Amino acid sequence: MSSLFLLLLFILSLVYLAVKHRKTIRSSHPLAIAGTVFLFVMEAVVAFVCFYYGGQWLAGHVDNNFALVILQFVLLFALIVVCLGILRKILKQMEK
Repeated sequence: MSSLFLLLLFILSLVYLAVKHRKTIRSSHPLAIAGTVFLFVMEAVVAFVCFYYGGQWLAGHVDNNFALVILQFVLLFALIVVCLGILRKILKQMEK
């Protein structure tokens, strides 16, 4: 049930961002929009794979559950920072 709620929250967040930035989206070239969406999806897939396999690797080496949860949050935070940095650089290049 919580997974369904999180998925719904994610979709609503994407819709909110699309509505909020609709002027920018309308003024952009369709190829740039498609490229941005493709890069976002690819980064999400790479982050998921890194988090999943990194979390599995950490679970194999850490015996304490509390430490494992903290390390997984650190891994997730690092992935978000890296992915946002890459996406921000790509979007700046696409604006030019």
